[in-house]
Amino acid sequence: MADKFLANPAVLQAEGRKIIDASHSFKDEADKIMEKVDYMVEHAYMSDGSRMVAEHIKSYKTDLYDMALVINEYGNFCVNFGSTVADNEQGMRDAYNVNK
Repeated sequence: MADKFLANPAVLQAEGRKIIDASHSFKDEADKIMEKVDYMVEHAYMSDGSRMVAEHIKSYKTDLYDMALVINEYGNFCVNFGSTVADNEQGMRDAYNVNK
């Protein structure tokens, strides 16, 4: 039996938008964490060990932002792919109706 590819364009687009929203939430949460860590480092007394941990957390900032971008790009891919599938399906319907 041949492999089948099933794609529901509306579902792909809706899920893609959810992923995009999640990527924004992810970045917002990363921002909040970094702001809290920065505040603690700048305004609170912290032991040397605590400062080392805070600096270690801050070292992940670029990676977290990059992850948010990758998640966002995947969401955009899903939305765009859903649109492509919908356009292709419409093109096949149009071609079928012309050739009837």
